[in-house]
Amino acid sequence: MDPNQTPQPIPQPIPATPSTPPTPKSSSHGVLFAVIAILVVASAVAVFLLLSQPQTKPVQQQPIPTVTLPSPTITPTEQQGLEDIDTGNPEQDLQDIQNDLGEL
Repeated sequence: MDPNQTPQPIPQPIPATPSTPPTPKSSSHGVLFAVIAILVVASAVAVFLLLSQPQTKPVQQQPIPTVTLPSPTITPTEQQGLEDIDTGNPEQDLQDIQNDLGEL
């Protein structure tokens, strides 16, 4: 190397850039501020509308009339049907049970 010659700078490698550029911080803060502002305005409008309605008197509740329906009565045909049911011979059934107990 020649002492009068100035040294050449060594080229630095270029860092690889990601495929998507990072999102700027200011836009995300702007969106957050806009959403909060919309919520505050909507809440204020809701409170204003609720307070601006005229106050009404409570409606008195009228008791609901009760209707008593007549109870169903057994008609003669139903009574006849009840008499036609075959219940067997209870005395014979009791005698069969006594016989079975005696065999034990």
